[in-house]
Amino acid sequence: MPAGPPDHSPPVSVDTPMCLTTVEAAAYVGLAKNTLEKMRSYGDGPKYIKYRRSVRYRIKYLDAWVLAHMASNTSEYERH
Repeated sequence: MPAGPPDHSPPVSVDTPMCLTTVEAAAYVGLAKNTLEKMRSYGDGPKYIKYRRSVRYRIKYLDAWVLAHMASNTSEYERH
């Protein structure tokens, strides 16, 4: 059975936090911090958690958001 496509996601270890700051989450998904903040305000970014004044992103929600935006060609792309 084929192994499937290579996994290019960053390794998650015991030392990897499960919740990332906006700066860390933006780097994780390859976007600018400002882009992620704008997406959050418009409601079209990944799910996040609000702790009082702090915003945190769970890695599993970032991964799910990235997977939901995958496409093989431009005709498959739908704005989510």
